[in-house]
Amino acid sequence: MSPVRVLGSGPLRRILEALIALTAIGVATVLLDTFDADQTAAALMLVVLGVTTGVLGATIARVNRLRRHSDRREQEIRVRLELSNRLADGDDPEQVIRDAEGALRTIFELDESTLRREPDGTLNVHIVEGGTPIAAEDRSEIAAFVMGLGTSLERLRLTQEVRDIRIESAIEQSRASFLSAMTHNLRTPLATIKTALSTLRSAGTDPAGDSARELLDTAYGESDRLEQLVSKVLALSRIRAGAVAARPEPVDLAEATQGAVQRLRLLAAGREIRLDSPAGLPLVSADPALLNVTLVNVLENALRYAPDSSIDVRGRRAGSRVRIEVVDHGPGVAIPDRERVFDEFVRIDPQATSGTGIGLSIARAFVEAQRGEITIEETAGGGTTVVIALPVEEGTVR
Repeated sequence: MSPVRVLGSGPLRRILEALIALTAIGVATVLLDTFDADQTAAALMLVVLGVTTGVLGATIARVNRLRRHSDRREQEIRVRLELSNRLADGDDPEQVIRDAEGALRTIFELDESTLRREPDGTLNVHIVEGGTPIAAEDRSEIAAFVMGLGTSLERLRLTQEVRDIRIESAIEQSRASFLSAMTHNLRTPLATIKTALSTLRSAGTDPAGDSARELLDTAYGESDRLEQLVSKVLALSRIRAGAVAARPEPVDLAEATQGAVQRLRLLAAGREIRLDSPAGLPLVSADPALLNVTLVNVLENALRYAPDSSIDVRGRRAGSRVRIEVVDHGPGVAIPDRERVFDEFVRIDPQATSGTGIGLSIARAFVEAQRGEITIEETAGGGTTVVIALPVEEGTVR
């Protein structure tokens, strides 16, 4: 008879082995004493021996399974802890996943194991069993192993996202602070330059002749252009800093558009800008300063990109809103680009040398701050129509 082997070590194993040995010796002794005297008793003892051996065998098998399960569980926990620590230390997640596949094959005696990360971040496992079918409790442990690793990977991803957001926020704050400081420092000398040039242009005397007058006009025009650029950069820094707050009040559309055209008198010199604000058009609820910047940016965009076209500025009632339409007959904007033109520093025409690419993005931010909407439509017959829709001021129908 082959000896029964008990896995593991410690008091339990020694007790079981001693019990098996004593039972075998006791049964053998009884058999020797009784076999010749009473074969019936001997047969009964053989039955008892069989039952005892079966019970002990089942007990030993269960002890061995528990021991294997305990060893496997201990190894699994150790591997999971090691993989989690590696992720925390900055190891490549893909390499950690490959090593986890090998650990699964070793621990659970698999022919094959493959881990795959899904687009939503979950971790799935595909396994091929070895010669011995996988028990239900082992499948549960494999699922727990994969879930634990997936949780560690997801925690790492979230930590990296938080870190990236913090870095991006710090960069944006630094950039906004720089832009704000730069524009504020430029505005004072620009104002001084413009005042001096304006005084020289309106002095009435021209000792240096027409050439000097032309140079003064050019210098004044460029200083005006630079002042508008500084104002745009300052507005952009306000938008990025989240500091755009509208203070709406009743605004007359005709007055607002006339004020915007006046600010663009140099750029619009010699160009036809027609204002069409029908009688009875209600006042709009808007922030006068934000609306002025918006109209200036949209008109400037039309003047620059439709240089051979007249510009129409129309006011129309549309339900609870007033539509301000800035219409040109230039090259127009293709449908796929009508949303993209509102992104910062985007110029559809790569050959364009004027403009900054931020005018329409500022216009959209300012319009949305006033509970309005700005869109681009096609002009009948060709061209671009920029539509600014603002809410009607309650109780101001005229």
